[in-house]
Amino acid sequence: MAAVASFGGAPAAMAGLNRYAGMPSKGEKTARNLRNEVDAITRGVPMRWVSVHELGLRHSDLTDAALDQAISVAIAKGWMLGEGTPSHSVCLTDLGPPNTL
Repeated sequence: MAAVASFGGAPAAMAGLNRYAGMPSKGEKTARNLRNEVDAITRGVPMRWVSVHELGLRHSDLTDAALDQAISVAIAKGWMLGEGTPSHSVCLTDLGPPNTL
C-alpha cells in the first residue's frame, strides 16, 4: 500500500508536485501585461525602446521591485531586451508581440 501524505489523501510521492504546474506565476502574468503594454506603446514594432519609468507610471500598482522582476522575466523569456542593470529601457524582440505566443 502506498504511503499517503497528510494533505487531501494524495500519495506521498506526489507531495512535492505543484498542482498548478503549467500555470503562469504572478511574475509571469505581470511580465505578459508589461509585454502587452510595450506592444501597445510601440504599435508592435520590435526594437522600439520604451522607458521603464513610463511603464511604472502606467502600472502604478506595481512596486519598483515587482516591475524589475517582471521585466527580468520578460527578458529571460526572450520577449524583451533591456538596457541597463536594472533595466531603464526595454523593447520587444521578434518573440515579444502577444500574437506570437
